[in-house]
Amino acid sequence: MTACRLRTGALALAALAIASASPLLAIQSSAADFAPAMRRVHAFAMGAIERVPALQHGPACVVVRFAPGDTQAYRATVRSLVGDGAHQVLDAQLGLELVATRLHPRAALERLAGFVEYAELDVVQRAIGLPNDPNFANQWGCHNTGQTVNADFGTTGADINAPQAWDVGVGDPNFAVAVIDTGVLHTHPDLAANIWSNPGEIAGNGLDDDGNGYVDDVRGWDFAGIDNNPVDEHGHGTHVAGTIGAVGDNGLGNAGVAWRCKLVPVRFIGATGGLTSDAVLAIGYCRAKG
Repeated sequence: MTACRLRTGALALAALAIASASPLLAIQSSAADFAPAMRRVHAFAMGAIERVPALQHGPACVVVRFAPGDTQAYRATVRSLVGDGAHQVLDAQLGLELVATRLHPRAALERLAGFVEYAELDVVQRAIGLPNDPNFANQWGCHNTGQTVNADFGTTGADINAPQAWDVGVGDPNFAVAVIDTGVLHTHPDLAANIWSNPGEIAGNGLDDDGNGYVDDVRGWDFAGIDNNPVDEHGHGTHVAGTIGAVGDNGLGNAGVAWRCKLVPVRFIGATGGLTSDAVLAIGYCRAKG
């Protein structure tokens, strides 16, 4: 998507010409309205996903990666080529940003070519609906005895040998698995006991106790709704969480593969879809938590 880099001087001239032709592009977001500006852009994108089922990418942003040596002044000039400077850092170490654009995103990619390492559309991700098979006898992926499930004939032994693994161990509550998906129904009777609790956060005090940038993220974070309630509105994330760590040997529903691990609900897909940029933030959140 990129060509050879232009020199910064040439870029400055290009930016000046564009700003002169369109005053809106010359506006730079101040520190005071930076976060609210991107919050509005994000809300617009999530609303578009709900209204347009076939939407393939975010309508007002692109994902950009700058080179390690690019200065902040250079980056600001590049952002002004496509928008008013509003952006969100997705990964500082990688130089990855979500940049707001007043152009059509595909036009923004063309304009940014040559100025950055790469620029990509903020692709919409969607969960795939799965059938509800609540009984372990139907979990042939864990234990296949040749049983018939939904009219499909199983093949004995074509599984992950879960019972044999459970003879060794059934999971460790000190080990947390992040479910980066549509969220998790944390009150589900087969999941509630295994939902992770952030040890560095005090519930309900309105403070970022652990200093990770997220207030009251006691049981994960919702990057789609930008809040601390990553509840599942679709069902896919809850299904995935159950596959990973539904409480086993409790007489309810399914047995998770690691039925004593802790599950960290991290939501980036709303009821109808989610953005790749939110997935990047979700992965960064989990990585920071270890």
